[in-house]
Amino acid sequence: METAFDIRKLPRPSGSVPNQKTRGDSKASDVPPLSIYHEPWWLDIATDGQWGEATVVENGAIVGRMPYPIETRKGLRLSRIPSLIRTLGPAVLDAPGKPVAALRRRLEITNDLISQLPSFDLFEHFFDPSVPDAVSFIFRGFITGTTYGFLIDAGLSEAQVWSGMNDKTRNVIRKSGKGLVVARIEQPDAFAQFYESNLAGEPNRHGTHRLKALSEGILARDTGVLLGAYDETGRLLAATAVPWDSKAAYFLLCTRRSDAAAGATGLLVWEAARIACSRGIAFDLDGITSPSTLLFLSGFGGRMVQRLRVRRHTSRFRIAKGLRLVDW
Repeated sequence: METAFDIRKLPRPSGSVPNQKTRGDSKASDVPPLSIYHEPWWLDIATDGQWGEATVVENGAIVGRMPYPIETRKGLRLSRIPSLIRTLGPAVLDAPGKPVAALRRRLEITNDLISQLPSFDLFEHFFDPSVPDAVSFIFRGFITGTTYGFLIDAGLSEAQVWSGMNDKTRNVIRKSGKGLVVARIEQPDAFAQFYESNLAGEPNRHGTHRLKALSEGILARDTGVLLGAYDETGRLLAATAVPWDSKAAYFLLCTRRSDAAAGATGLLVWEAARIACSRGIAFDLDGITSPSTLLFLSGFGGRMVQRLRVRRHTSRFRIAKGLRLVDW
């Protein structure tokens, strides 16, 4: 008789043991991080140290890991992506051999990682575009969806990226380049102060201390750059933070003066794309959050990629939302 498939009944990989990692320096691991957002130092800053990690160990080495932010609000225990992290998700070591064997092993390890998650009233994560599916999460009661972003692939030359852009985007960059100069911002405090000066009195949703610490961490570890667009008088008009890892550079944060033309931002994005080309890595243009964002990012000629979204909540959270005690 045919029975329903239950991923929880799959055997664990031979020798794997669930393990809760202590925050800080990780054990020896053969698992490459999906992105810079998976790095312990980045997680420490972006979550104020409030995060945990599920791991799977084989023969003394970590072969699967999945970090998760931890937050408590209004008596509810949450795991959501904070503002200074774009994507997370399960990082699983690729296995040699037949594709079917590699698939089963990945599902088994991912299922093991899910089993280690604490009990959250709300768990909502967005996955790195390289995570191919969320099958294991579906069979564990998570609701899945898809968001989108743009990616300029690694290995393209500067000329190839330029020719792939929309004509209007190229014209805006040319025009901005005649009156503006792009230079590195060497002082993290200067970047954070400029960012906050453009908020028109609104609170910094990233947190002042986190923004400064992250800017300092990027420069101290040589894992990114802070770029500014200056006019002919030396006045800073726009700025962006572009972290990178071995795979990609990321268009993370951008801010500009209210009286600065939008072309200043386009010029900074182009400079960030050039840096990615020079390093031989991809350039992640970030996610699509609105029609205007779609129009702006698509002009740079990147490839649209999917970001999987997984969500699971408890009845307690559902009741709180029904009573309008929460709005997330």
